[in-house]
Amino acid sequence: MIKCPECHRKFPVYRAGDHFITEKGIVFFCSSQCCQRYSTNIVPTYVYKKSLISILITVPILLMVYLFTVFEIEKKSIQTGYKQYINSFSMYFPDKIKIRNAIKFPETANQDLHHDPLAAKNISLKILEKTIHGNLVNIWEIQAAEVLAQTGNKIAIKKLIQAARNAIPSHRMRISEILAKLGDEESYNFLRKHMNNRTSPLHILSTFALGRLGDKSSIKHLRKLMMMTETRFAASEAIAASGDSGGLAWLYAKAKNSRRQGDRVKAACVLARLGDKRVKIILKTALEKGSFKFASAVALGHLGDKSAVPVLEKALKHPGLRIEASYSLADLKSFNSYTIMEKDLSSDVYENRVSAAISTFILLNARPAEISSNCSFSSVSNINEYYPILKGTLM
Repeated sequence: MIKCPECHRKFPVYRAGDHFITEKGIVFFCSSQCCQRYSTNIVPTYVYKKSLISILITVPILLMVYLFTVFEIEKKSIQTGYKQYINSFSMYFPDKIKIRNAIKFPETANQDLHHDPLAAKNISLKILEKTIHGNLVNIWEIQAAEVLAQTGNKIAIKKLIQAARNAIPSHRMRISEILAKLGDEESYNFLRKHMNNRTSPLHILSTFALGRLGDKSSIKHLRKLMMMTETRFAASEAIAASGDSGGLAWLYAKAKNSRRQGDRVKAACVLARLGDKRVKIILKTALEKGSFKFASAVALGHLGDKSAVPVLEKALKHPGLRIEASYSLADLKSFNSYTIMEKDLSSDVYENRVSAAISTFILLNARPAEISSNCSFSSVSNINEYYPILKGTLM
């Protein structure tokens, strides 16, 4: 005879109504109702033990994942210039994510600027100098250094030279092209070295870069690349920039006769950058009716067409478009467009602030001399005069 643990009635084992398996063994019940009541009222101890073991295993793993995530965020903040706080609230409301600057930019208040070009130029200059204070590891820092280097800034040129040694291939090509444009012979040699090596992974990129720089030695390589469908467009752009009549003819034919509007506009934009006014009608049509308003506006700006100003000024509100738009607005002498970006000069978001500073600096540095005596971009004829270059750093 055994005793039912629920109703405490004694009964023989062979008359058991149900049973329950626990960690200690099998528990018999006089009826299935007693078994059901027992199982719902009392949770077996082994369930607690297994839950505790699961917690003890899971919590350290989650803690390690959290610490690793924090470490990666800290590491990224050093590279990109801003820190981003992540919490469960921000997962459901991304627009509420808090971002603060890792770099301490000069404090500015929009109301203190009063549309003063000189004040805006000085603020943007300070932001750019802060942006390039570390290693140049992202495209914003490289663009900031490029704009400063175009004015002969010695620190920016030094930073570009140092970055060229350790940058990833795509950034290294970009930096080498910037330095070569400034007259650095070592950068030219680096590009020529990879252009002449057909097995180099940088062969095509270096060929395009030298073509855009007007290097005549790239023409024979670009003609070969024009025969390949994948590289034909970029090769024709580069070969046209080097002054080859074949590339110009191919681009003009594409701009005039291509069935695809995108190809027509793209070819016309390249020719506009080269100063070819024959494509003005194509670009104005695309600006008024097509789907490529921004590209057309940028190209028309290079040709001096004021009808592009409204579209370009709209583009100044977007961090990804404003730098390209500012170059065209500078060509159009629409210098006061910088006021559109004054608010972003004090933005907490890194990309907004730096892109606004770059664009403001471009516009105000191209402004006539009433702002300052050295406001216009100057081509650096000999980069070694501005900063002593470590020979062979790019090779």
